[in-house]
Amino acid sequence: MNIEQLESFGVKRKNQHTSGIPIVDLLTEEVCHSFLQQYMEDIKAPNKKVAASLFMKQYARFTVASTLYSMGAYNCALSLPMQACMFSSERKLCVQEEACPFKQWEQWDREAWRENLLRELFSYHITPMVSVFKDTTRVSSNILWENVAVRVNSVYRKALANEPSPEKQWQLTSDFYYLKQADGSLFQWERNPIRSYLKIDPDSTNTHYRQTCCLYHRLEEDPEGIGYCNNCPIGKKSGKR
Repeated sequence: MNIEQLESFGVKRKNQHTSGIPIVDLLTEEVCHSFLQQYMEDIKAPNKKVAASLFMKQYARFTVASTLYSMGAYNCALSLPMQACMFSSERKLCVQEEACPFKQWEQWDREAWRENLLRELFSYHITPMVSVFKDTTRVSSNILWENVAVRVNSVYRKALANEPSPEKQWQLTSDFYYLKQADGSLFQWERNPIRSYLKIDPDSTNTHYRQTCCLYHRLEEDPEGIGYCNNCPIGKKSGKR
């Protein structure tokens, strides 16, 4: 597997011409404030809370969705230490290839491989991002974690819908329920922060409404032309979805 196979998730190889902000720098609140101020202006958000929520939704696609996709499809995933990642001026996640090796399952205990992979991703990358955005903007951590969860749901729904092999179907389902049933230690959080948001079984309406709103509808402009997200709980109540 190579990094080019993850470009559809917004992941690219960093080179000498890449400009942007190192992800690890965002853990400093002063830098995070400055970054979110610029991001807020770029996406025409009314405040930093909206900017933080929508950035986290985008960032979870780069990191969580790409990892779970490659883990399920190839039994392989890209290591993503924060120190080796940059949010580029093109709004991509650019990684230092030499510091981000692919971790391949080598036919030993897959459950242990999976746990190590996901613990590294969540405890040492995603959770610090959620924490700094919460502390910097006072946006609800529930919103940020559900932004992560919707990416998880999307990966597994698509993979299961397109996978003809019963063995692969079982493996994908096992990976999904491992995440859903994990305790808080996998995330370095008091409890599993995404458990209640993870759903892959279709309901009667074929739509899984969010429990929180990602705040997309508060943008001054609507670049996707949708008003409210299809699964927005506010849009559902108001009939504006």
